[in-house]
Amino acid sequence: MLDFVIVKELPNNQGVLREDADFFGERQFREEACKCFPDLREQLLEEQGLLHVEMGLLTGAAYAAISAGDFPRVRALFGFLESVLAKRKLHRELKSAVEISFVELSVLRQSENGRQALQMLPPKLRAILIKT
Repeated sequence: MLDFVIVKELPNNQGVLREDADFFGERQFREEACKCFPDLREQLLEEQGLLHVEMGLLTGAAYAAISAGDFPRVRALFGFLESVLAKRKLHRELKSAVEISFVELSVLRQSENGRQALQMLPPKLRAILIKT
């Protein structure tokens, strides 16, 4: 028998979104993001359960790092998402959150630092962002 963790209730009493304990989902994403980016921990915990908002926090951190020319931070953020996308049992909602709520390539193309960041995109992250 599979062990399930309830992630959130669906609107209009349509049931609940359940996540197989073996899958890498929103909770695991938040926990790993908090470990990798302790400066974002408080904000991530405040937005717990709002995956696209949590992804937006990483987006804001990426844009700030790109603007500041903090490329080690950019690599860390991109690398973190690449490792998430490489999870064997990744919950589809996480992939969707990256597609919809992470950086927009058109924004990156607008500055020299953004164009440098584009060159740093790892393969899985690049493939997802190019689709959108």
